[in-house]
Amino acid sequence: MTNDPISLAANTAAFGYTIAELVADKLQNGYFLGYQHRDFCGMAMKMNEKNQFLYGELYDGTDFSVPTVFEDGELFVA
Repeated sequence: MTNDPISLAANTAAFGYTIAELVADKLQNGYFLGYQHRDFCGMAMKMNEKNQFLYGELYDGTDFSVPTVFEDGELFVA
């Protein structure tokens, strides 16, 4: 295993439906996937009040900056 950023960026292997479904289940149960602190926090996932799945950059632990929106769990997992 390497920590070379070029090699890591080139690795686009899909994680698979099993893990995607597990993540979707957690998000539907109110969990938030992300690291919360001041300023840029990295990438995060959550569900909004419209039951849409959000994936995007997270700032200040709560602010999503132009997230990718998946209308439902089926689209999120696909």
